[in-house]
Parts: sequence; structure tokens; C-alpha cells
Amino acid sequence: MEFLFIVFLLGNSLLFSFLFFYTISRTMVFLSGAEGNKFLFSNENKLVRIWWLSTVDRIFPKTHQKANHEDFASTRKLISAPPRSVSLQRFVSVADAILRCHLPTDWNCPQIKVLPAVRKYIFSLACKLFLSIDDTKKVERLSKYIEDISNGLLSMPINLRGTTFNRASQKMRKEIQEVINQSKSDLSENKIVAPDDILSQMLRATNEQDQFLNEPDIASYIVGLLQGGYSTVNAAITIIMKYTAEYPNVYSEVLEGMKLH
Repeated sequence: MEFLFIVFLLGNSLLFSFLFFYTISRTMVFLSGAEGNKFLFSNENKLVRIWWLSTVDRIFPKTHQKANHEDFASTRKLISAPPRSVSLQRFVSVADAILRCHLPTDWNCPQIKVLPAVRKYIFSLACKLFLSIDDTKKVERLSKYIEDISNGLLSMPINLRGTTFNRASQKMRKEIQEVINQSKSDLSENKIVAPDDILSQMLRATNEQDQFLNEPDIASYIVGLLQGGYSTVNAAITIIMKYTAEYPNVYSEVLEGMKLH
């Protein structure tokens, strides 16, 4: 069976990986720009379907046999339920509190490197909202694992023991499993009254067969959420800040709009 691979150009590393490993034996189509983006996202599961390298299955192994695109859809449905107003207010207050902690250390200097500062803030926020982790050292450790995983995710799909990618994947899953065990224990002892983070929601959630999710699957979902938002959100915020800095008139309009709200 012949597959048609459609690649949306996001960066040189992604382009190089696909060109090097798949162009020789696979038919490919390259899309770029706003029109390419619109085509992909308006035809999901119609004309196009999500596909991942085999390395992804090693990072996010599942106990079921669902295809990646099916599992992706069900997971997104599970975690995208509209949050209650109380929870949403708490999320905003958490984001504000973490940002205030980061401002004196990462943003109060003559020259700011925006991407590392944004990356540190966003990952700290994700750890808090997804896993209720406040320990700074643990957040830094998880961030290093995610960075190593992201760097190796689109590399040569050969399973070599002892590589940085494999070590980071194993250590990351071990850390997440420890957090799951603690959260599950807290829930069973009623230490957590309401599901205030994504992990608690997953531990309480049931699948299509009205069964609780398996812990290994939950660990895979959490690692996937942390890894999936590691580069995309950081890049978007950094680019927005870059252009607002280059266009003072736009910055003034944005600032004025924020004051009104």
C-alpha cells in the first residue's frame, strides 16, 4: 500500500528529518503558509490524517491497539471539556502567580532572551496545571527530559539503547508514574476534593467502555501533553513578543486593549 505524506513546513529540523529518511521511498507533498495550514486543519480525518514516526510510539506506548489518529481524537475529547468557571478562574490566578515569580529573575535584566524565559515559564505553568507540581528542581529536571525528547523525536527512528533520547524517555515516564501514584493515593484518601489538575481529571475519567483509564496510558497522555506544548506554545509567544517589539503601534494598541479589560 502506498502512502502519501503531507508535510507542513514548520522548521528546518523537521524538513531535514523527513527529507533525509522518507523522500527516497515515499511520495510526499509539502505545504506551507496560511493556505497550507487552512487546508490541513479544515480537512482533518477527511482528506488528511495525523501520522507520527515510530519513535513516538516508544515515548507514548499504550495498552490498547488504537491507531495514533484515533487515540489522538479520543484524548483530545477527554481533556477539552469546557472547564467550570471556578476552575478557569483558578487557572488564570495560577498563571498570574507563576508569572509574578518569574518576572524578577528572568525578565528583570537589561537584555532578555525571550525564548528561554518563555520556555521556562510555560513549562512551569504546565507542570502546575497538569500535575500540581510546585517543586522548582523537579520542574527543571522534567524540562531537561522534555528537551532531550523533543530533540530526538524527529531523529533517525532506530532504537539504540543508552542514547540521550531513550534515557530521557525512560526517566520522564518514571517521574510521571511517581506523580500518578501519589495523586492516586491522595484521591483515594480524599485529600483532593476536586479535580484541580489534568492528572486528577484523567484518574477520575472513564473510557467508552465506562472503565477507568490505565495508569500507563495516563502517563503516556501526560508526557504527550507536556511534550506537545513544549515548542509550539513557546514559539508562538516568542514570535508575538518579537513583532510587538518591532511594531510599537501594535504594542500600544494591545496594551490599550488590555487596560480596557
